[in-house]
Amino acid sequence: MPEPHEPVPPSSSPARGQEQARQIQADLTRMLYAQAPPGLAVTAVNGLLVAAAMSLVSSAWAAWTWFGSLVLVLAARALLLVRFHRAPHLHPDAFWSSRFALGAAATGLAWGLSVVLLPSDELAYQVFLGFVISGMAAGAIPTLSPHLLAYRAYLLAALVPFGIRMAILGDQLAYTFLVIVTLFGLFMWINARRYHDTLRRSLELGRANLDLVADLTGGVRKISPKNAKDL
Repeated sequence: MPEPHEPVPPSSSPARGQEQARQIQADLTRMLYAQAPPGLAVTAVNGLLVAAAMSLVSSAWAAWTWFGSLVLVLAARALLLVRFHRAPHLHPDAFWSSRFALGAAATGLAWGLSVVLLPSDELAYQVFLGFVISGMAAGAIPTLSPHLLAYRAYLLAALVPFGIRMAILGDQLAYTFLVIVTLFGLFMWINARRYHDTLRRSLELGRANLDLVADLTGGVRKISPKNAKDL
């Protein structure tokens, strides 16, 4: 009569934990680069619209110079995407993630400096830029939060120059808008953290399920021949 067999528990070891962490980091890096192209396209279109609008109320030369600078940053980021998709294993994930974060920070800084490079004495136009920048910061959460540092660099580079500009303007409405933008930035900071944590937990659960299936499959393969002998 065959002897009862205890369930085979999933194997766990520090080595497996390290491998799972590496795989999750690789997944997050792939998500960054897979989601980047639409974000770059939206940034270019919005930049074009902002430059066209601001050229009517401030220096046209300054507006289009700013847009040209933004396009150069986006082109450099697009080249990075091409390099990654051609040879993702040429460099470790940390290399690709850090380069991506630098590109995100440069894009955020281009938006932030728009309030300086597109000068206007009208607070309404500064508020217009503020709404555009805030919208870009909110929309960047899904595409940049897989690498939290990339999103935080983008957020700070975009909002801090605008906040400084509001403080320099110095009237009551500017201070009010400064408080609003600060609260918005804090909310985005927290929201990005939550989004990142949820995404990471989902990937960890998926990897754990794959490991469990592999362990159970291996256990069944080991048990089946023994059961056949006992029979």
